[in-house]
Amino acid sequence: MKKNKLREGFAIVEVLVAFIILSMTIAVLTYSQKNFFNNIKRLENYEKFYTTVLSLKSKIDLEIRLGNKQYFTGNLNGYNYQIELQKKSEKRNLRFDEFSKLYTKGAHIYTLYEVNIWFPELKKRIVFDKLKTEIDRKALSEFQ
Repeated sequence: MKKNKLREGFAIVEVLVAFIILSMTIAVLTYSQKNFFNNIKRLENYEKFYTTVLSLKSKIDLEIRLGNKQYFTGNLNGYNYQIELQKKSEKRNLRFDEFSKLYTKGAHIYTLYEVNIWFPELKKRIVFDKLKTEIDRKALSEFQ
């Protein structure tokens, strides 16, 4: 009869083991939840930055077409930026004249720019090449 009375409740060691397992489970869940929300925030920041860069590429296309500025700064979506356009080279296409069997300069002008976008707060630099194509109207009228 005495043996059954002793085995009725949990021993302190069993309670301690259950508490340790519960504590570890809570710690793992808390860490996972914190990681999950940090990843969501990082993804939102990346999406905002990506949208900003795409918008700036459109602005760069416009500035190259207009030929206004080689350097400009601003703020877009909360990011300060500095953009520098450097003309690397300018070439004309070649046109083959079937009668003279010679190549002459064509009406298309290709200009290659190097584009540097600098985000000071993020300490990030994006560098890429941009090609501008235009038609020389005067040369085009000579061909017709």
